[in-house]
Amino acid sequence: MGDTSNDFLGTERFRIRRRLGSGGMGVVYEAHDRQTDKVVALKALTRTEASHITRFKHEFRSLADVSHPNLVALYELMSDGEYWFFTMELVHGGNFLEYVRPGYQAKRSQSSLTPTLLRSTGGDTSAQDSEAETQQLDSIRTTFVEDTLPDISVNTRLSRSRLDLDCLNIALRQLAEGLHGLHETGRLHRDIKPSNVLVSKEGRVVILDFGLVAEVESKGLHDSISLAGTPDYMSPEQGAQLPISTASDWYSVG
Repeated sequence: MGDTSNDFLGTERFRIRRRLGSGGMGVVYEAHDRQTDKVVALKALTRTEASHITRFKHEFRSLADVSHPNLVALYELMSDGEYWFFTMELVHGGNFLEYVRPGYQAKRSQSSLTPTLLRSTGGDTSAQDSEAETQQLDSIRTTFVEDTLPDISVNTRLSRSRLDLDCLNIALRQLAEGLHGLHETGRLHRDIKPSNVLVSKEGRVVILDFGLVAEVESKGLHDSISLAGTPDYMSPEQGAQLPISTASDWYSVG
């Protein structure tokens, strides 16, 4: 579980039920909102620097007014005097790559909260998490090539587990709809990757983690002043810190 010495203990309104995960800037909990009698995900900022507080507020405000079935719903931003935190929809399911693997339908009833949310607590991704995602994605790419081009020999030691193409089609369509909905608001995600895309038990795709969301200018571009995102999934122009557009997010989709 890690160090819990700085854990957010809840407030009169929010009772912490369990700690779900932590990242570079914050911790995510499952909490009971006594006022609404709903169970929510509560993300608490553990950093006190002004720059981190500003970024945390930006993450919430950038999408708080956006409602789309394929974007996670954000509820309220508040402070108890010591911690800044916001609440959001608690979605049960698995991440994108898990969903397109065969056997997910049988396993999904055992899932509680996707690892996606556990890692989306500040935009930081560990090297171990990134490597695991890349290996899964490479395995899927290899399988797809072998299935569609059987005469091509692909030399790989990665897993050759098959894809559930029906699930893949359903998930990709919803992912595209969610990303298009975000772009329609004049914003870029800048960190689309499997662990930031969740699929609920009902088959609903939800894009998470808006910590790197940026607004596009009138010419449809965003000028990056610092490198942000996950290298394995970012577009060449994003990696080179050149102006990026909606095409950069689509590159990350694949």
